[in-house]
Amino acid sequence: MNANCKRNHSSEWRHGVALSCAAAALLQITAGTAAAQTRDDAAYPARAVRMIVTSEAGAAPDVLARLLGQQLTEVNQQQVVVDNRAGAGGIIGYEIASRAQPDGYTIVMSTVAFVTTFTIYSKMPYHPAENFTHIARVASVPYILVISPQLAATSVKEFIELARSQPGKLNYGTPGNGTAQHLTTELLKQQTGINVVHIPYTSGGSAVTAILTGEAHMFFAGLPVALPQIKAGRLRALAVTTPGRFSTVREVPTMAEAGVPGFEVDQWHAIIGPAGIPKQRVAKINADIIRILAQPEFKKSLLASGAEANPSTPEETRKLISTEVVKWSRAAKAAGVRLER
Repeated sequence: MNANCKRNHSSEWRHGVALSCAAAALLQITAGTAAAQTRDDAAYPARAVRMIVTSEAGAAPDVLARLLGQQLTEVNQQQVVVDNRAGAGGIIGYEIASRAQPDGYTIVMSTVAFVTTFTIYSKMPYHPAENFTHIARVASVPYILVISPQLAATSVKEFIELARSQPGKLNYGTPGNGTAQHLTTELLKQQTGINVVHIPYTSGGSAVTAILTGEAHMFFAGLPVALPQIKAGRLRALAVTTPGRFSTVREVPTMAEAGVPGFEVDQWHAIIGPAGIPKQRVAKINADIIRILAQPEFKKSLLASGAEANPSTPEETRKLISTEVVKWSRAAKAAGVRLER
């Protein structure tokens, strides 16, 4: 403490000095806290990081999370532990993440369903744009319309004709109510006039399994989870939802080419975390992800799994999610889909 703080003078002088000393002490505390925070940020991560995945093992977000998590583990020499919290269209996992400590040790592999689920339910425990830290987009993944090979259809047009001839007899699987696949199929129904029945499952992997067993008839699958079954001939791929054909399944037409013009959906994947993660840690995670996504071998691994690297800054990620909230809110309203929780 400054020596002047210890002198005994007039009460007015002492009052002025007391205020100055209090301010000086506060500055010292603030400086000490800032220095400690800087040291903590420099050491981050100093222990294992949890990456929540809102789907079961084997689904598209899980595949990408494990690929990215392995690389982050090697970069930082700290384990990234994938924590699968499937159910309720992802709501369970996102709610857990929203309540976690905002220290960078809990992050989430989010997808477009992060937004679509929010737009379809009347009450939600979080807001995608307000209750999370938006860190980095990772990849874009096309949805691919797959059906059971047992169905008498080999194209989108033939499937639509089949569904029209049997209204209410065919069904479609999704990872849950409010997911992007749910809204995407509802928009397809609206645009083509088909009547297929919704069966919500707990994840994309479960929906694919349902088609393999004959329980479900069609599904807009994330390409990573469907690709092995497509290559093995156990799923029939009809179209992708990207504007152009996707390199991993170049033989599969786009929805526009298949006869449904203007039908495009990007199943983006992004890393987010609870609101309030320190900016230095956000910058660190973002920089690590961007460096990983720039590696040619990692890009090849993503493409082999049905995804394409598509990195972004934290601000670009925030804008993406805010824009998607508006887009899918309109889509849910147009499709007439609204659910209670």
